[in-house]
Amino acid sequence: MITVQDYINYYKNVITFTSNSEQVKDTSEYSQIKEEFRGLSDKQGLAQRSYFQQILKDYKDFAYLETFTPDLTQNVVLEPYEVQLKISEDAFNKGFSSRDWYKGAVSTKATFVSEAYVSASIGKPVIAISTPIMDSSNNITGVYIGALTLDKLSEITKKLKFGNTGVAYIVDKNGNLVAHPNDEYFKDTNLKNIKDNEIVASALNGIDGEKVKLYTDSLTNTKVYASYKQIPGTSWYIVCQQSESEVGASVKNLTTNIILFMAIILLIGGCITYFAIKLLIKKIECISDISKKISDNDLILSTEQQNALQKYSQGKDEIATLYISIGRMIKNLNDMISEISTSARQLTNTSEEWISNSHQSANASEEIAKTIGEIAEGTSAQAKDTEDAVSKINELARNIDVVLNTSNILNSEAEKAEELKDIGTEIVENLIANTKQSIDAVKAIYEAIIESNNNATRIGTVTNTISSIAEQTNLLALNAAIESARAGDAGKGFAVVAKEISKLAEQSSIFTKEITELIKDLQLQSDNAVKSMEKVNEMIESQAQSVDQTERIFESLSLAIQSMNDNIGKMFNAGEKMTHKKDEIIGVIEDLSAIAQQNAASTEEVSAAAEEQTAFMEEVASSAQYLSQLAQKLMELINKFKHN
Repeated sequence: MITVQDYINYYKNVITFTSNSEQVKDTSEYSQIKEEFRGLSDKQGLAQRSYFQQILKDYKDFAYLETFTPDLTQNVVLEPYEVQLKISEDAFNKGFSSRDWYKGAVSTKATFVSEAYVSASIGKPVIAISTPIMDSSNNITGVYIGALTLDKLSEITKKLKFGNTGVAYIVDKNGNLVAHPNDEYFKDTNLKNIKDNEIVASALNGIDGEKVKLYTDSLTNTKVYASYKQIPGTSWYIVCQQSESEVGASVKNLTTNIILFMAIILLIGGCITYFAIKLLIKKIECISDISKKISDNDLILSTEQQNALQKYSQGKDEIATLYISIGRMIKNLNDMISEISTSARQLTNTSEEWISNSHQSANASEEIAKTIGEIAEGTSAQAKDTEDAVSKINELARNIDVVLNTSNILNSEAEKAEELKDIGTEIVENLIANTKQSIDAVKAIYEAIIESNNNATRIGTVTNTISSIAEQTNLLALNAAIESARAGDAGKGFAVVAKEISKLAEQSSIFTKEITELIKDLQLQSDNAVKSMEKVNEMIESQAQSVDQTERIFESLSLAIQSMNDNIGKMFNAGEKMTHKKDEIIGVIEDLSAIAQQNAASTEEVSAAAEEQTAFMEEVASSAQYLSQLAQKLMELINKFKHN
C-alpha cells in the first residue's frame, strides 16, 4: 500500500524531472502574455501546452500544470486552457508572489510542497508542488507548478482505517485539514481548519506525539486514543486515532485473546514438552542400557542400539554430545582391548620363549659348570703331579750330587792308586774293597739313572696328559663361548671368562710342548748316562776280574788306573751336565706347577661365574614365569569383555 510520503515524493520527482525539459525551460514567449488570455493564448506556447497535456494524460492526479514569470509571478501557460481562463483579472495583475509555493521554490531553488489552499482556477482545495526554472547560469527564469487535489490523499487515508472507529487524517502547519476519510469535510470550497482540536494543537505546538495518549476529538466530540507524526519532506502531520470505547473493548478482546493464546501455547508447549521429555527419556533409557552393557564388560551393541547411537548422535545438544562421547568411548575401548589382547598374547608367547631359553641357558650353564669342575679337578691333579715331579727331580738331583761326589772320590782314589801302585797286597785289598764299593756305588748310580729315566718318561706322560687337558680345556672354552653367544646379553660375562680360559689353554699347550722338548732332551741324556753306566759297569766287572788277576797283571794297573781316571772324568762331566739340566728341569717344572695352580684358580673362578650364571638364569626363568602368569591374568581380564 502506497503511503502519503511515497505519494508526495513520487509527484515531486515528476515535477523535478519534467522541469528540466526544453519545453518547460522555453521562456521565449513570456513577453507576449496578455491580460485577456490570463497569459498566452491557446494559439501560443503550443510546445509547452502539448507537453503539459501529455503529462496530464500520464499523471491523472494533477489538476493542472502552470508556469509563471519570475518577477511579477504572472501566469504564462496553464493547462487545461479552460482553467487558465478562470483566473480573475485582479489575481492575474497582482501576480502570485505571495503564495508559499512561490516563496518556497525561489528561496530554496528546489522542488517545494506547499500548504493546502483553495485554487482560484478550479475552486477546490489543492496542494502545489513547485520548482524554479533555471537557465544555464543558474538564474531563475520562471516558476513551474503542478497542482494536486486532495481527493487522492483522502483515498489514501481511507485505506488506513483500523477497527470500527480508527481513522488517519492529515493537517498542514496551519491546522487546515489536508486529507480525511470523511468526504463531508471537503464539500465546502474553503479549507476546514481544526487547529483548535486538542490533538492538532499538540502537534502544532511541537509536542511529541509518537506515544499514544487520550485526547478529546473536536471532530467527533469523543474521547480518542491518538498519536501523530510529521511527514518527512513536508510541514504536514498525519494523525491516527481510535475511540476510547473501542480501544477498551479491543484491550478486553486482546486480553481474552492473549489468555486464550497463552492457554493454547501452554497446551502446545505441554504437548511438545511431553513428547520432548518422552523422547529424552527414551534417549536416556537407551544410553542407560548401553552404559549398563558396558559396565557388564559387553562392548558389542545390538543393531537397535547401534542405530539409536547413530541416530541420537545427530545434533548439538548435550544428549547428542553424550551419545557421541559414548560412541567414541566404545570404539576406543574396543581398539584398546584389541591392542591389549594382542600385546598380552605376544607377551605370553615371549615369556614362554624366555622361560624355555632360560631353562636351556641354565642347563647349559650347569653343563659348563660341571665341565669346568672336571677341568678344575684335572688341573688340581696336574698341579699335584707337577709338585710330585718337582720332588722326584730334587731327589734325582741329590742322586746326581752323590754321583758327582763319588766321581770325585774315584778320581782321588785313582790318584792314590797311581801313587801306591807299588804297594802290594794291602793296596790290592784296598783296591778290592774300593772295587766292591765302586760296584755298589755304580749299581746305585745305575739304578738312580734308570729311575731318573723312568721319571723323565713319567714326566713325558704327564706333559702329554697336560697337553690333552689343555686341548680339552680349549674345546670346552670354545663350547662355552658358543653357549654364551646363544645366551645373548646374559652370557657376555661368561664369554669373557671363556675367552680367558681359551688363552690359558693355549699357553698351557705351548708350555707343554716346550716341556716335552726338554724332557726328550733329558731322556736322551739319561739314555746316554745309562749307556755310560753300562760301560762303567762293564769296566767295574773288568776291574773285578783284574783284581782277581792283580797279581798277574799288576803291571798293567797303571794303565787301568789311567783309563779309569779318564772314564771318571767323563762321568764327572756328564754328572755336571746332568746337574745343569736338573736345574733347568726344576725351573720348567716349577713354572708348570705355577701354571697348573693358576689354571686351577682360573677354573675355580670360571666355575663360580658359571654357578652365578646358572643362578641368574634360574632367576630369569622365575621372572619369566611370573611375567607369563601376569600375561595370563591379563588375558583372563580381557576375556571378560565382549568386544569386536
